[in-house]
Amino acid sequence: MARLIARKVKQLATTIAAMAIAIVALTAGAEAVSEAQARDAILRDDHFVVADHGSLIDFIAIKMAHQPVILDTSFRIEMAYRQAAMFTAFLHDQNPAAFARLMNAILDGRPFAEAVQTSYGAGLNALWDEFVQCLRNADTTGAN
Repeated sequence: MARLIARKVKQLATTIAAMAIAIVALTAGAEAVSEAQARDAILRDDHFVVADHGSLIDFIAIKMAHQPVILDTSFRIEMAYRQAAMFTAFLHDQNPAAFARLMNAILDGRPFAEAVQTSYGAGLNALWDEFVQCLRNADTTGAN
């Protein structure tokens, strides 16, 4: 029983840390990267690896989908933070009820991929594709 409680506490701490990092990214953690820079990078397919295991993004060993154009590690980390924050905001804004279900499922200790699928009725990669399409549409219409 003690191991189960310890595991749940560790999962909760990890989830809270990931959410806190996303919040910091929205405010100051990604201050060197503007939303426009992050959007343009995503549209060039220069983004963090969207993983449906663990958490949305591994904040310790951030991986990019492709060799980045700009190799500056601190810039890449801030770029990934900004992009993750934008995607998280998209998930929330597109469906606040699903986002609440996702947070509850994560806090209940469900595996990340399962929590996303159950909450949104779609996998993380499909949601990422929807996010990118929304960015493309906004870029085409001139909206920011």
